[in-house]
Amino acid sequence: MAWREQLQIGELTVEKPLTVKSYLLADLPDPALWLGAVVYVSDATPPNLATSDGTIWAAADDGLVSA
Repeated sequence: MAWREQLQIGELTVEKPLTVKSYLLADLPDPALWLGAVVYVSDATPPNLATSDGTIWAAADDGLVSA
C-alpha cells in the first residue's frame, strides 16, 4: 500500500513541527489528484494553508478558494 493511501486511512501523530509543501497560486497541483491534502500557498493574501476537497483548493482559515 502506498504511503498516501496509508495516511488517508489512518492517523498521523506528529510530535514536532510539521512542514508542508509550499506552492505559488499558479503552481498548485490538480486538486482532484490530492483529495484531503494540505499545502501552503505562499503568495495568497495572506499566505495560508489550503486544503483540497477534490475539486478546488480552499484556504484553511475561511474556506475561500485559493485557485
